[in-house]
Amino acid sequence: YVFFKLETNLNPIYVSKPKLKFKVDKLWTQENKIDPEKLVLYNYQNGNWEMLRTKLYETEDDYYIYSAESKGMGLFAVTYQKCPN
Repeated sequence: YVFFKLETNLNPIYVSKPKLKFKVDKLWTQENKIDPEKLVLYNYQNGNWEMLRTKLYETEDDYYIYSAESKGMGLFAVTYQKCPN
């Protein structure tokens, strides 16, 4: 769905487990036939993508709002888990 990068000038001890909230457009999930419960946030750390525990936090008129906790800053990707055929 989307990639984004989080950076900070703070000492890493102060942001060791950032809690993130992000929104996804409901229309996008409908057009792509994606179950909103299957969206997940990944974090790229040490050469690997790690799936973060992602919760559907709340809904607004046009958006789903999610929360996740990371082990640090860096590159993130919002994507979805495909169901097995």
